[in-house]
Amino acid sequence: PEQPEKGEIVAVQMSFNGLLLRMDGKVIRSQPQRIALHFMQMELESYDILSRVIMLNSTCPERIEDELSSHIGLQEPLAAYRHRRA
Repeated sequence: PEQPEKGEIVAVQMSFNGLLLRMDGKVIRSQPQRIALHFMQMELESYDILSRVIMLNSTCPERIEDELSSHIGLQEPLAAYRHRRA
């Protein structure tokens, strides 16, 4: 496969323990054999699995949980609106 370029929107599928994770992301860095993505959208099941894997492999899972719960894109619409106005 071709190396995606910075700024390109890509669809990602990963297999993890027999489960298929699906997400869309924007390439924010592209180097030979490596890319960094800003995830823009993912299925709820994929999000649940990925967040659990990150927390299980973190030295500070509480911090990860706090960051994920405060992410404006993961809040209820009204809570996100109030957050922006504050």
